[in-house]
Amino acid sequence: MEDLEYLQILQITKKFFKARDRTSEEVRSFLVSKGIPIEVVADFLGEAKQRGLLNDNRVFENSLDLALTTKKKGPNRILHEFLERGFEEAKILQSMEDLPKDVVRENCKFLIEKRILSKSPSKKEIFNCIQMLIQKGYEEEMVFSLFREINIPLPPEYE
Repeated sequence: MEDLEYLQILQITKKFFKARDRTSEEVRSFLVSKGIPIEVVADFLGEAKQRGLLNDNRVFENSLDLALTTKKKGPNRILHEFLERGFEEAKILQSMEDLPKDVVRENCKFLIEKRILSKSPSKKEIFNCIQMLIQKGYEEEMVFSLFREINIPLPPEYE
């Protein structure tokens, strides 16, 4: 790929990369949607990887760290989002198995305690908290276990 052609495509992707670190699949889809021929896109991706602009392993590790530590997402949500971003399924599944269970549990507990401030939360507050945790990707069993551990009574329909 010629340097000029590379720079022209790089200019097209400038804002796209600015938003966040992107996977090769995200960049490929974006460029194809802009009407760039697939052969040119393939050449660009190879060149961008060679120059260190694209690194799917780096994006994967950074995204996993952000999802787990900062955004406190549960394993189910991480799995779903990573599949959508085009990461390799086997790598995602292996990473889900390797997630530190104590960190996942502490994140879930933190979110419960943050969401339910009062000592005697209403049934609606409990229900909303459970729904939020499930949407964030935590397993119901873990959520219910932590509610019991924190001594927050579960509504009868969750017993």
